[in-house]
This record gives sequence, C-alpha cells and structure tokens, in this order.
Amino acid sequence: MIDIKTLLPQREPFLFVDTLLSVEYSQIIGMKKYEQDFSFCQQITPGKQVIPGVILLESLVQCGGAGLSWLGMTGRGLWGLALLEKVRWREVVELPATVIMNVNTLKVTNKILRQSGTSFLDDKPVLTATWCCFKISDG
Repeated sequence: MIDIKTLLPQREPFLFVDTLLSVEYSQIIGMKKYEQDFSFCQQITPGKQVIPGVILLESLVQCGGAGLSWLGMTGRGLWGLALLEKVRWREVVELPATVIMNVNTLKVTNKILRQSGTSFLDDKPVLTATWCCFKISDG
C-alpha cells in the first residue's frame, strides 16, 4: 500500500485522499472515506450532514497529484492549483461516504499539468472537473 503522505505535501486535516487503488499515466484511481466525524461537513438540515463540494473537488485534485507523484512525473517541486474548468456537481454526498476518484492525465510538462476527473459514490458520478496546476518551485 502506498503512503499518500510520501506523495503530497498536505497533512491532516487537509489531506483528502486515503489510498491510490490504481496508477497509470492515463488513469489514476483513488479513494477517500469520509467518516461521520469528518470535521469539514456542512449540516443542511437537522441530522443531514454533507461534504462540501469544494472538499470533493480538492480530493479529486489531490488524487491526480498523488498519482503523478507516484509515477515520478512531478519531481520534488511544489505545485499549485491554478485553473478550474468544467466543474459540475451532480449529487450531494452525505456522511458517511466512500468516494472513488477517477483522474485522467491530459498533459504534463516540467511547468504545467492538466487533468480531468470524476468522483463516484456507489458507482454514481457526484462531481466532474478539469483543472490545471503550475509548478511554483523546484523544491
């Protein structure tokens, strides 16, 4: 099993990927379990706690970054999210939940990376997005 902390600079409580299930350049699959005590949830009605869409989006981006890091494609540099495109929230995700993330790598250079992905809950898409990251420093 891959230790995500060796692949990303994020740490708890801002680390939103538990494990990578499959890693290839063209497709990265990861998972995050959001437990009932997840501290960033929103209560929209009494007893109904949901995961904010921005957390689901960050989780998807982290999954893609972790996969490229595992493949050795990001170097030791620090990358920053620079552009979000085509973001579509399709479903509300209530706690507890296990979200599977499927990320496709579209482009990687030494200064820029572009990916797109979909998050799933019970095989149902809950979020799709395309994003771009730029290298901030060489580490």
